[in-house]
Amino acid sequence: MTQTIQNNQTILLNDSVGTLSFSSPQVFEGKPYNGEKADIFSLGVILFSLVTGHCGFRKAGKDDKYYKHILNGDIEKYWNSLPENIKNIYYSNEFKDLYISMV
Repeated sequence: MTQTIQNNQTILLNDSVGTLSFSSPQVFEGKPYNGEKADIFSLGVILFSLVTGHCGFRKAGKDDKYYKHILNGDIEKYWNSLPENIKNIYYSNEFKDLYISMV
């Protein structure tokens, strides 16, 4: 997913490729999106999976019981709401900040 730049303006993308559970909310909802930002989002999902061996949420939307906390800006509630087997893993503040800034 790369974006097109014409006349110094970013052209938003509409197509979707890849695994939906790794997709940004805009891609999942079928809205036009910035390709670079969508790729960073997907990398954040992959990072979480690599570090924990689990997914941080099912889909990036307001109906997801975990991701909704990120959307609402209640980051501490997000970390506290994760299932015990994920919540009990040690996460450095640097990892938490990087992950949240990506998703």
